[in-house]
Amino acid sequence: MIANLTVDTSGRFLRRAGEPWFLLGDTAWELFRALRDDEVEHYLRRRAQQGFNTVLAVALSEFDGPRMPTVDGLLPFQDLDPDRPHEPYWRHVDQVIRRANTLGITVGLLPTWGSNWHDDPPFFDTARARRYAAWIAERYRDDDVIWVLGGDRPVSTPQHRTVLDAFAGGIRSVVGRRHLVTAHPNGCHSSSDYLADAPWLDFHMLQSGHAGWGVPNYQMVEQDYAIEPAKPVLDAEPNYDSHPVMTRDWRPIPDAYFDEHDVRRAAYQAVFAGAAGHVYGCHEIWQMYDPSRTQPKNLARLHWRDALELPGARQMGLLAAFAREVGLAEWEPAQELIPSGRGILGGHQRALARRDGRPGVLVYAPLGRPVRLALRRWFGLRWRARWWDPREGTWATGDGYDTDQFVVRHPYPGLDAVLHLEPR
Repeated sequence: MIANLTVDTSGRFLRRAGEPWFLLGDTAWELFRALRDDEVEHYLRRRAQQGFNTVLAVALSEFDGPRMPTVDGLLPFQDLDPDRPHEPYWRHVDQVIRRANTLGITVGLLPTWGSNWHDDPPFFDTARARRYAAWIAERYRDDDVIWVLGGDRPVSTPQHRTVLDAFAGGIRSVVGRRHLVTAHPNGCHSSSDYLADAPWLDFHMLQSGHAGWGVPNYQMVEQDYAIEPAKPVLDAEPNYDSHPVMTRDWRPIPDAYFDEHDVRRAAYQAVFAGAAGHVYGCHEIWQMYDPSRTQPKNLARLHWRDALELPGARQMGLLAAFAREVGLAEWEPAQELIPSGRGILGGHQRALARRDGRPGVLVYAPLGRPVRLALRRWFGLRWRARWWDPREGTWATGDGYDTDQFVVRHPYPGLDAVLHLEPR
């Protein structure tokens, strides 16, 4: 099942089989290593039911991947030699990817976590990287995958860039442009910080991260949206659901965890800044935490099966439904429609208008404050308002208006919602 994914000629969004495609991803870094077959089935089937169309997973784990066996004791290589793959391990990876594809899920496949090419001494040098990348690309050339390079590490030296180019070169030598290729950066960075000139990069990923509430990921998206030539961008690692809120020096704030409101805020602010999709993450899901098998990493609290049902995940599915309903690819950022009172950080309001100039407005309002609009470009129109509840995926009818400048009352005090204005 070939991915059949392309970048629209505008450089603003993705297409599948020619139709606009909103990437809604889940972060499951340890999917191949930490779960047995029946558990993989449960995880993938549930995420498909919740509306996810992409899952990000790492072929070689963050945690000493070449030496770390799966829960069933399988190692990826014989004698730690990447030129000698251990076939039982890779048959397991085959099975997971193809089952995901059967369920309508694209796999964002990281050939390796960044520690394996970045940290000293690196497991992959340039020659090894290219050979391994060509081998794994050949194995999955006919599967529905997006290749994700990087893996939470900066590109700090010319050698780092050379190795990433080698990974990309190995993949492109096999699949050409049949698959999309991107890169996952370290925290508070975008792939554009290091790879803006990389010819192999199809779209940008950023990691707004887990340090503090209300991280302004919309500013990061805006910066990538302004790069020419245009490429799609999305936040591939925002505040994770159930993750401890961290300080700048990576210490957990006592008894503080991100929840579904933080998840929604990050997703909608990014998308309303022009992102072509969004990747959700949950702290216990990325590590597939099971207290009977592993120690919790960074204060994980929930069994992964319980974390699978957190309301933030369901609400991300509602975001994808919203994107389909309004035809999100037809809209573009229009902050000039909110000339004052936008707010900052977690309270920042974002506006969209139609790309073709037809009248219509969408505004994400995170904290229940009124929306102050200036609509002089459509002087004299009368408007109908409605509000999208991102918690329940329902619309509520608002008031009608017949002026070009007004304040729209928010129906959910203290909570977030999306305002939709259309001509009456």
